[in-house]
Amino acid sequence: MVHQPPEFFDEVDYEYGGSCRVVRLEDDVPTMVADYGMDSWSSRVKKVAGDIHRSIWRKANRWRELAARRTRELCQSRAETDRMRVERDEFERGLAEERRRRQEAEQQQVEAERQQVEAERRGVELEREQTEYQRRQTDYDRQRAEYERQLADWRRMYPDQFMP
Repeated sequence: MVHQPPEFFDEVDYEYGGSCRVVRLEDDVPTMVADYGMDSWSSRVKKVAGDIHRSIWRKANRWRELAARRTRELCQSRAETDRMRVERDEFERGLAEERRRRQEAEQQQVEAERQQVEAERRGVELEREQTEYQRRQTDYDRQRAEYERQLADWRRMYPDQFMP
């Protein structure tokens, strides 16, 4: 936004003495009223006009400098805001990454615990199956021993039935 200088056409005192009053007319043309303290009216008018011209340019330049400074400040502020936004976004991405890593670690821990529970359950089942197998093996061995004892008894009782 370009700043326009304010109405600065007012009564001005000059170094050489005297004063000049500049007013704005309806058609925006400045007109001068000066007191005539010097020898030549035309040289005084020229001098006053030059002073007014320089004053106007000084004030306009000052306004331009103020506008440029404000623009620089706004740009720096905008750049700082952008930099802070980038830093905030990076921080939030870091938080999200950390949160994701933490969730993955928790999932891995839960999976490891589940596998450990599963392994323990399989170990218990395997132990139960092994116990059942040993019981059956013991029953089988006992039944076989009983069968062989009965067979030995039958061979003794009926030797003619068991000839080679």
